[in-house]
Amino acid sequence: LDGLARIIDVLGDDHSSLDSKVEAVQAIGIAFSEGKVDKSKIVKEAITALEDCLGRENAALSEAAVEALGDIGTQAIGSKGKLLSHMNANKNNNRLCVKIAAALLKISPIH
Repeated sequence: LDGLARIIDVLGDDHSSLDSKVEAVQAIGIAFSEGKVDKSKIVKEAITALEDCLGRENAALSEAAVEALGDIGTQAIGSKGKLLSHMNANKNNNRLCVKIAAALLKISPIH
């Protein structure tokens, strides 16, 4: 979890390059998809950092954040509203809308 905290710090660092931020977002997604993160405070910090990347700086960072939120799964259910807003703001970008829809399917609880 110490490594995850440092990765999250990269996202908030104004001096970090865009490439570093995209890689950090992807690393967060991988950590969650591989089950390497438990339900601790760091989960909330990671989700908040990813939400902050939605619609920020460029499309690559935004898309990576969408995918990472999906990788987090049901723990990111609180991000549903932000993802839906992001989809509405980008309704002409079919590629992004599909990625957001896929992420929403992953975070929605199974009924």
